[in-house]
Amino acid sequence: MSSTTSQKRILPLDKECLADRAVDYKLYSILQKISHYNGKGVRFVYKNHPTLGNLTRPRLLEIYNEKCIGNPQEQISLSTLKRKMALFKSIGMISEGKIEDTINGKEVNAFILLENFALFQYIPLETLEYLADTASSTVIKLYAFLLNKFLWKAKFNDTYVFTYAELAAEIGLNDNNNGNTRIIRNCLNSLSNSELIDYCDFYVMTDSGVPSPRKRLINVNQHYKKKV
Repeated sequence: MSSTTSQKRILPLDKECLADRAVDYKLYSILQKISHYNGKGVRFVYKNHPTLGNLTRPRLLEIYNEKCIGNPQEQISLSTLKRKMALFKSIGMISEGKIEDTINGKEVNAFILLENFALFQYIPLETLEYLADTASSTVIKLYAFLLNKFLWKAKFNDTYVFTYAELAAEIGLNDNNNGNTRIIRNCLNSLSNSELIDYCDFYVMTDSGVPSPRKRLINVNQHYKKKV
């Protein structure tokens, strides 16, 4: 793995992950943030972490909820965290076991980030650290999805056009209620306020000549710029 790639982290875009509201991208981003690469194609998290201590489920809960201090409604219980970790394991996002730590030359107990996704997006480490520390799972999902769409469309000199409802459906908020529109709008505003995305209003004409409101993605920044 190159030094450039080692400073990036993977977020999944497989439908099984993206469209399942139970798949917590904040928790997964935290694990990615504190992970290490063993030089043999495996990314892992020390269970006995050198700076965070013994990463039991209760300790992981403390770390997760510390990242929700600004949004206490995002904090979770121990039973919820256990369910989230069990889901990660059941759908093949992580496993637990021993792994060779090439730095210390011995086997260690670890959470192994399997990263066997058909679709995924690389996120620069500093940007993922910012999102893991400040954003909700929904915001992180949207950022990864929009970054992927922006980069793909840019290859063809094109732009991504969307509605709030379309974005909601992409991440599993597909029960067609106004609350989902509000959630998406708030998430987009959060990313925009952090200068990670830029988008604008856009209208297309229907066959009947009525303008249909949509949004056009102008830019997605890969690198978070800390405000002074």
